[in-house]
Amino acid sequence: MILRLATRLEQNMLHQRAKIAWMKGGDQCSPIFFRKVAKRRSSKRVFQITDYGGQVITDQQGVTNEFIAYYQTLLAGERRHRVIDLCYLRPWARHILSEAEALTLVQPVTPSEIKHAVFDIDEVKALGPDGYSLGFFKAAWPVVGEEVTRAIMEFFRTGRLLKQVNSTLISLIPKVNTPTVVAEFRPISCCNVLYKIITKVIVQRMRGVLDKLISPSQNAFVPGRSIGDNILLAQELFHGYNQQNLPPRCALKVDLRKAYDTVEWDFLGAVLTLFGFPAQFISWIEECVTTPSFSVSLNGSPHGFFRGARGVTAGGPYVPIPVCTCYGELIRLPFIFLNEALWCLRISLDFTLILRRAILSSLDRPPLIGIHSFLFWDIRKVAFPSGRVQLIKSVLTALQVYWAMAFILPKTIIREIEKRLHSFLWKECAGVGYAKVSWQQTFVESNRGRSLLDLGGLDHSLLIAGYLYLDGTSFSSAAAYDVFHPPGPKVEWSSLLVGSLKIPRHRFILWLAILERLSILDKPWLQHLGTDCVLCRVSTPETHYHLFFSCPFALECLHEIQATVTFHWPYSSWDTAIRWASSRWRGKHVVNASYKALLASLVYHLWEERNRRIFQQTERTPVVIARTIVSEIRDLIISKHMVHSVSMRGLYRLWRIPWPVEGDAHT
Repeated sequence: MILRLATRLEQNMLHQRAKIAWMKGGDQCSPIFFRKVAKRRSSKRVFQITDYGGQVITDQQGVTNEFIAYYQTLLAGERRHRVIDLCYLRPWARHILSEAEALTLVQPVTPSEIKHAVFDIDEVKALGPDGYSLGFFKAAWPVVGEEVTRAIMEFFRTGRLLKQVNSTLISLIPKVNTPTVVAEFRPISCCNVLYKIITKVIVQRMRGVLDKLISPSQNAFVPGRSIGDNILLAQELFHGYNQQNLPPRCALKVDLRKAYDTVEWDFLGAVLTLFGFPAQFISWIEECVTTPSFSVSLNGSPHGFFRGARGVTAGGPYVPIPVCTCYGELIRLPFIFLNEALWCLRISLDFTLILRRAILSSLDRPPLIGIHSFLFWDIRKVAFPSGRVQLIKSVLTALQVYWAMAFILPKTIIREIEKRLHSFLWKECAGVGYAKVSWQQTFVESNRGRSLLDLGGLDHSLLIAGYLYLDGTSFSSAAAYDVFHPPGPKVEWSSLLVGSLKIPRHRFILWLAILERLSILDKPWLQHLGTDCVLCRVSTPETHYHLFFSCPFALECLHEIQATVTFHWPYSSWDTAIRWASSRWRGKHVVNASYKALLASLVYHLWEERNRRIFQQTERTPVVIARTIVSEIRDLIISKHMVHSVSMRGLYRLWRIPWPVEGDAHT
């Protein structure tokens, strides 16, 4: 009982410390996950920094002072009060709020509105100085909900915010692999929970009018808009820049340095007034924006404490909306008025570009898809193909999504990407090895559960996902993908590879065993290793049919498992047994899921034992293998957060697991 509780608590702690969606998205505490946690921890440690004069600072206190001085210069200082009246620019404003829209924004805040805001924020967001996550408040809402609601409603009634609530911790994320100066760290503001809830309520109210205020050319952070539209617009504007016989032309790409951090508060209030926001609503936003205090989190500890004088808290849930409102209005102002708006902004020369012509050599064209980003990955860190499948699904396939939303990628490019993905899946570090299953068959078999996607179909589906049906209803990229690649008929054994209880590498080996693609000694190119089975040692040729489960060693492992778990298995040929299991263990019942996990684990450990004896000259007895398999399945069952039910009680009895005591339920 104690071990089960400790395991669950440690898993929750690591999940929160990782700040990533690996466990939520399917990673089951694999070595990749723990390496990710360790990498994040080490990458955020700062032992030396280079100051503006080029001097390397190694003293820990000096490093801390350099970071504090940088952010005090950026965010703090003396506030410049300036009265900015933009009302004379109303003829150029895209939309002025009507009286009804303005009244909607300042309606009394209700408890249900606050609760909706709380449960709409992701519960695994980074913690603020208060040390609490939204997950705690959601789980304890019946206890703390009334007090939290009363505190939030007090703010909207008085318009005053406690300084402790608006205390912010600046967390530093490296922008490059080896940062040397402070500017190479990306600051992320970690806010208190009450502050997040307040700003979330403000956001929910603004969203009703946001689409009317922000220009259609401003696509970021606006629901229903795609940044791919701007890519197409830029492509159209630059059409002809590569032709020499056209009149001279020029385009300027301007990047604003620290866009969030350099917004002057007076200008923000003036823009909101220009759009007709009520004075009370503006006062709420200004109270949130103008009262922050900052500390810098360095090497696991907060340092410094200073008041802000400009900018908005980057990382807050409401930040992009007022900033987009301000910058969206800039592009509509006549040129003669830009001085009123740009007096507080700085241009980043490093990312500003002047384009006069587009006749480029091959060296001038940066790759649209960073193939090099996985071409040099150390495959030894992802030694097992099942881990590489996870990376292909979550990372490598996503590399092309950004560009596929705007362009129809050439078939040659798609084939080259698939070729490299296939090589990454099967080959070793130096490109040694061969593909046990063709890419087309890998895609077809995996596509039964939408594990791997066809890149050509994904490209087309992303392009048309933003269009409308004739009846005016929108549809998603997933629906478009199904149009281009409708799911084919399932193979009869596909149910053996899915289930609530599964270990990826076990499932992967089971898949290869079903396809008879394991490197069995009956392959002509492996006969230098011998042809006889190394498990039973009775001069029997090693084949898939012998190893699973005609081999006396495999049968003995089965019998040892059946001595612990009631597990029926037809002692017939491999093909017949797979057909029997596929028809017998259908559905989502947890007992059937445990049987499928048991089969995959048995196949995996038999294959592992076979390789141990050939390449490491070590061996285990059937009793040890059976105990290992049963222990793995028990741990897998315990680690799952499953609701108590009759079927769960039956599963625990089947695997002889003590039923959890009260207060240790998997919920």
